[in-house]
Amino acid sequence: IRLEQAIAKATAARDDDKGQSVLMFIDLDGFKYVNDAYGHAVGDELLQCFANGLQTRIRRGDTVARLGGDEFAVLARHVHGDAGARAIADGIHDILHGLREIGGHPVAVSASIGVRMLGSNSADERLDVHALMRQADSAMYRAKANGTDKTSFFDETGAGA
Repeated sequence: IRLEQAIAKATAARDDDKGQSVLMFIDLDGFKYVNDAYGHAVGDELLQCFANGLQTRIRRGDTVARLGGDEFAVLARHVHGDAGARAIADGIHDILHGLREIGGHPVAVSASIGVRMLGSNSADERLDVHALMRQADSAMYRAKANGTDKTSFFDETGAGA
């Protein structure tokens, strides 16, 4: 529902002084190794630590959701362009850079983040929630294909950024 509201606001008030909304899909790189090597209890604790870190970093009015497994989504509002979105993504990467030990076990987990800016063009008016989620997911897989600890922006050409 929040994503539907963000789409409506983004398309109605494109380029206003409050910025735009951004949808981010996050997949944890290296989580499977932690889960396999140290067990599900350590994997669960890692997910909880990351989720808590996200909750402390998001701004009022932003939304965080766990999509399942080691995938999360962030819907950020009032973001000023690619630089603002990149700053949020960098903060997410910083959370994981700070997690070095879970349950007495060393961990090295990073994130692949896909970013879909909302309201960046008039074509957004015709997109539904599922299409935007697919686009953010596609950008996330592009980030993952570029290596660990990467952020990729969705663009209409599919080239990524």
